[in-house]
Amino acid sequence: MKVTITLPNNQLTILEDIASERGWVLDDSPSSTPLMACEPEEAYSSLSLSSDPEIVALRNERKQWRARIQELAALQQDWDDENADPIVPSLLQLIETFLTYAPLQVLSNWWLFPAPNGSVGLSPEGKKRASVSIGTNGISFVARRNNNEISGTISADPKLLANLMLLLTLAF
Repeated sequence: MKVTITLPNNQLTILEDIASERGWVLDDSPSSTPLMACEPEEAYSSLSLSSDPEIVALRNERKQWRARIQELAALQQDWDDENADPIVPSLLQLIETFLTYAPLQVLSNWWLFPAPNGSVGLSPEGKKRASVSIGTNGISFVARRNNNEISGTISADPKLLANLMLLLTLAF
């Protein structure tokens, strides 16, 4: 799987360190903004047996995420008693589609939560090193490692979101 993230020049150092540690390929092609492309060793084969414990776990995680999506879809206006908006249906559809691309290690390590403005967020379980916000204008993210921070935005695309989440899960 190839992950491509566009970042400002001042945030490239941390990603160079991560790429070096993990044996990933860093592509700083001629452009105004560097690009990072990672190829994690783990891949999920469509030929895996249905009894494979990892495939079973993935199905269970997706089932839990779909239940959470239904919970969020049921939120009405003022769900937080402070005039919060219901979650935008197109964002929940994006998350539903994202589930088809997301590997187990992403689904088992991130938590989906509502935001009062009708958007949704993702944060890692038990960690405060990264955050992803999914809104109608795109997806923004921030992650910290040691004293370094990366942040950016990507378009609201389920495949891009899955790639971003994998990168954040593996690197942070």
